[in-house]
Amino acid sequence: MKKQPSVFLQYLLAFIIAVAFVTLIALRTNTMKPQSDGREYIEMGRYGVFTNPNLIAPFAYRPGMPYLGAAMSAIFSVDIKMGFRIAGWLSMVAMLMGIYTLSRVFISDWRKALLPMLLLGLSFYHIKFPLFFYSLVDVGAYPLILFSTWAFITRRYTLCLILTTVGVF
Repeated sequence: MKKQPSVFLQYLLAFIIAVAFVTLIALRTNTMKPQSDGREYIEMGRYGVFTNPNLIAPFAYRPGMPYLGAAMSAIFSVDIKMGFRIAGWLSMVAMLMGIYTLSRVFISDWRKALLPMLLLGLSFYHIKFPLFFYSLVDVGAYPLILFSTWAFITRRYTLCLILTTVGVF
């Protein structure tokens, strides 16, 4: 019987595949200038929530991704738009890892658990669209939804509550 790689190595390989997958799709995807609600989220990332005189509802109730975009902008010393792109890329990779992690609950073979990750990754809405319309915020919630579902299924209720609470923002 063939020896399986360690769990750490399995997750590392899944991570490398997720990064490569998002990168390959990103190389083939153009971007659209922020429009409509995307402009509002960029504005929130640029000027914050509490001191922003231009903030309007319902966008004010979704500050998580704008703050994450602002953090990426500050960490990498790039403009806010690139900060949003970086936050989106990280969220997409985390989403694919969440799919893999959730798949591992039901699929014992780590290689077979890669298949749902790759199939969902091919979905237009989950990878391609957030790369194209990078200033939207939904992509930041996907990994939280997946990992909170995993936490619930594996009976890690406190973690589920924490992830769900963070996901509200």
